[in-house]
Amino acid sequence: MYEFAQILHIVLWFVLPFICLVFTNTSILLYIRRRNKKWQSNKPLQLNGADEEGFSREKKFEKVELNTLKTLVTVSMAFCLCFILDTVWLFLNKVKAEFAQNELFFDVAVILMFINVSINPALYAIQFKDFQVEAKNLFCRKCST
Repeated sequence: MYEFAQILHIVLWFVLPFICLVFTNTSILLYIRRRNKKWQSNKPLQLNGADEEGFSREKKFEKVELNTLKTLVTVSMAFCLCFILDTVWLFLNKVKAEFAQNELFFDVAVILMFINVSINPALYAIQFKDFQVEAKNLFCRKCST
């Protein structure tokens, strides 16, 4: 029964969330790509082909796609790095029972899992200027009231 619980733990805490990450990230990227292509085809081109910042519309769309891709990959990598240690610990615990006595390994694995929960807002804050501005507005509004 204990072995089944370990396998279930690995599936529920790592495999299923990882599959969800892959599915949702792929869906987000496909949606952005379709939206950008549709938007590009529906808008008339400007006379000089560039906006006030000097970027063509196509370059802006590419930049949005690339920034989104970088963010999704970073979030996915953070998840994998933070949760893989717990998964390895459970697997090694199943294979080699005396490995379960290694408390430091387990403690680090648990700490990394907690870090993963809190790291996503920081990743978004680093990647997106709009997120930074809105977070600043939210906290400044709270402080001034």
